[in-house]
Amino acid sequence: MSNNTSPFKKDKIMAIKLSQKAEKRAMELYTEFYTSESYFISSSECIIPKAIFLKILNDCLILSQQKIEDRPILTKFIFPSDKILEWPKGVNFILIEEVTSSSLDLTKLKKYLEIASEPNTFLVVKFLKNENFVLKGFLFAEKSLNNFAFQIRQKSLRTNQEFKTELKGLYNSVIFSINDGRINANYLNRIFLSIEKGMISSPPDLLLETENAIIISKRFHERLQNIPGEDLSELSIKEIYKRTPDKERTKKVMRMALIQYRVSGSLTNIIKKISDARHGSTLIFGFAGNIKDENLFQPGAIELKIPFGSSFLELENPNIMPEPKDQDIINLIESYENAIVSLSKTDGAMVFDQCLDLILAGAFLKTKSSASLIGGARRKSAEGFVQDNKKTIAIVISQDGSITFLPELGIKKPSVEK
Repeated sequence: MSNNTSPFKKDKIMAIKLSQKAEKRAMELYTEFYTSESYFISSSECIIPKAIFLKILNDCLILSQQKIEDRPILTKFIFPSDKILEWPKGVNFILIEEVTSSSLDLTKLKKYLEIASEPNTFLVVKFLKNENFVLKGFLFAEKSLNNFAFQIRQKSLRTNQEFKTELKGLYNSVIFSINDGRINANYLNRIFLSIEKGMISSPPDLLLETENAIIISKRFHERLQNIPGEDLSELSIKEIYKRTPDKERTKKVMRMALIQYRVSGSLTNIIKKISDARHGSTLIFGFAGNIKDENLFQPGAIELKIPFGSSFLELENPNIMPEPKDQDIINLIESYENAIVSLSKTDGAMVFDQCLDLILAGAFLKTKSSASLIGGARRKSAEGFVQDNKKTIAIVISQDGSITFLPELGIKKPSVEK
């Protein structure tokens, strides 16, 4: 669908709703996601039938245009897959007196919506055969849904039935979130559909692009390759798993994979939080030059050292259930995440070195190269900077929350000197 085409149409009944073209695109994104190999979910297992899915989107559109006491609506609905509401460990469900409605209506749900404005809180809604909705209660997760996604990644060789058994009500559930006019539909922590400002789209693959940020951070990548243990980097996945009985021989490659996944998940968290905050920012990765170089940066930037990437390399057992020592490091990394998000509020870019550590904040970039005519000043300066500094990439987050990766075609994996 063209970005210049509005997916909305107005009529006398609803203030705003999806056009037929947009509804078709929404269903394409929905079914494409569920038939992907990522979660082994077939289209026949989609929890929400087509008509209900579109009804929810249209109801969310109406809610997104409304306010509660002059505040934009910020809330989340989860439509669970199980008939009996069972949840995995780490998720608490609070049953309430049921509220039935023919739509996700502000009048009926007003006093509940703001409860789900907290990061790990959701309103649990079921749909009935007569296409009505019933609010069943509240879901409180101890930590973000990234933990559940991380758990899935660790057990990627498990069967579909084992996924269902372990994730219980979260398996195949769909989450709809509304944040100041933007609507996202996602499964666990993976957004597969966004609607905002007249555009319907599939968001960028944050996992892929954050992995690019890791790869281009050459020093971090080298240190990751050199953690203690036998070098299995040249073996195929099949050959590695043949060695599974010998735990010491597989320990290195598994630790490397888990550390990289944890870093990627953490960067994804940072990007999402900055995007949701709507203040805009630029993140530069892979920088190897001099931060005092006035040909690259205007004077006045904040020089600092937040050992974000370096801290991950200290994890000895980076699993979903870390050992006590690792838990201390994970807590420290979470504090670094919060610090980076706070620093993103300052004008200017944040610059990460080749160890993935933050070394500069509030930096105004100087460029020689000409940027494209697309985008605002933030994007143009970032584009010019990565053109001048070929071994860097940039993630640009605009004030409306949209995310752009520069260069847009991604990067190749660098060779690592032994």
